[in-house]
Amino acid sequence: MRQERKHIVFLYLFIIFFALLFILIFFVDPKSIFEAGNFYVPPLYIFLPLLFLTIFSLFSFILLSKRRAALLSIFVVSLLILRFFGFRSPFYLLLLSSIILLSEFFLADRPRQKKSRLLHKLES
Repeated sequence: MRQERKHIVFLYLFIIFFALLFILIFFVDPKSIFEAGNFYVPPLYIFLPLLFLTIFSLFSFILLSKRRAALLSIFVVSLLILRFFGFRSPFYLLLLSSIILLSEFFLADRPRQKKSRLLHKLES
């Protein structure tokens, strides 16, 4: 029961971030610039982190794994950044997916291996 409660928060966060993303996409002009004091922020700088948080919260709820959700979100946002700068070759998709897969294998929980007999004899 606790496990379900813990992950239902990500569903609520997804709904909030998705609503904010919807508002940003449909009601904000892409060429406008937000002003806050002396800071000028283009909508793209708000869109990418908001998209990351939306995808992260959705896949955290679906996959029940924050690590995999973060890797998937990094993949999608990185792919969009590459497309934005004009890197549209399938090689970049392959390279990015291999980096994400290798980091998943590297970060995966592995069981501890038992010491070999030779190593055990050398320590004695």
